[in-house]
Amino acid sequence: MEDIKTAINKATKWMDEYEGVEGVAEGNKGGRQCITVFVSNEEIKNKLPKEVDGYPVKVEVTDSFNAIDDKL
Repeated sequence: MEDIKTAINKATKWMDEYEGVEGVAEGNKGGRQCITVFVSNEEIKNKLPKEVDGYPVKVEVTDSFNAIDDKL
C-alpha cells in the first residue's frame, strides 16, 4: 500500500477533473486512515473511486470553498 500522502496527492487531481470537488484531505473512516473528499455536488459521489492505493474514500457534501486572502 502506498503512503497516505501519495494517495491524497493522486486524489487532489480530482479537483481539476470533476466540477464540484472542493477539497481533499486525510481523514478517518471506521478507525482507518482514509481520503476525505469534500464535494459541493452530491451527484459526483458516484463518479469517484471507492478507494485510492488501498485507502477508502469518504465523501462529504459541503458548500463551495472560497480562498481567503490572509493579508487583508
